[in-house]
Amino acid sequence: MNTEEAIELITQNYSASEGSLIFSLHERNTFSSRQFWDLYDSIDTVVNASHHNDELTEQISSCYQAILKMLIWHFDANDLFTIECLPYDYPWYIDCLDYAGLCNTAESMDHAEPLRQFSDLLNDENLLPEDHAEEDLLKIYEDPYAISDQLFYSFYYYAKIVLSEVPDILDYYKCYPDESKELRRRTENIPL
Repeated sequence: MNTEEAIELITQNYSASEGSLIFSLHERNTFSSRQFWDLYDSIDTVVNASHHNDELTEQISSCYQAILKMLIWHFDANDLFTIECLPYDYPWYIDCLDYAGLCNTAESMDHAEPLRQFSDLLNDENLLPEDHAEEDLLKIYEDPYAISDQLFYSFYYYAKIVLSEVPDILDYYKCYPDESKELRRRTENIPL
């Protein structure tokens, strides 16, 4: 896949065009492994070619957010949305999107400093109150400024650190050797 094809496929997903993964998830309630890997390869191609800009970064981030939101809705007992053909190892697919360059792409943008410690993500001012209403969640989903820049960037920053430790954990428990090797290869160049 060349860079132009990769950019086109990312744009199709961002626009939820027919034939894209986001379209299949949102309009057909179906997860397609082929469409997922097409999107993955597109992001990987763009990042490895260092051919990203703020607009493309926003599109990649929006695609990632859309996928995460639909997974949340799928598992929400109070939501009617479900995803057909969702693989049992769906977290692995999400990890792959991280490694495809989402974290590296975020690094190329101007961003706030991360919170001082990982545990700061759990400070009261960063959490919804226990008695929050569904409207509070909708506000966060719909308002790009509902989360501070520092908190938003901290999710990426600490996700990179956690993901870079996964191969060592897998190796320690002697499980998933192929996945460990692939994760190690993909995380080598993630700047911390």
